[in-house]
Amino acid sequence: MTPEKALETINRILFPPLRDSHDFSHKVNGDACLGLDGALFDLKRLEADRVCIRTIERTLQKLKDVKKVLQEAGLNQPSEPT
Repeated sequence: MTPEKALETINRILFPPLRDSHDFSHKVNGDACLGLDGALFDLKRLEADRVCIRTIERTLQKLKDVKKVLQEAGLNQPSEPT
């Protein structure tokens, strides 16, 4: 696999394009950052373990940094809000 193909594959796994829901009533965003944002929201709301929350926050920031690099390289287009 070429480095370019590997980057495209990683991009597709972590930040897939919007897709139709099973009943085609709305679009679904499978973006890894959005998934972690939602999990963080729930953990904070439930006053979960602070160390766990910080770990997820650091991981989320790394994903956002990767997404920005991919976007700057033209491999990832910003997602529409859902």
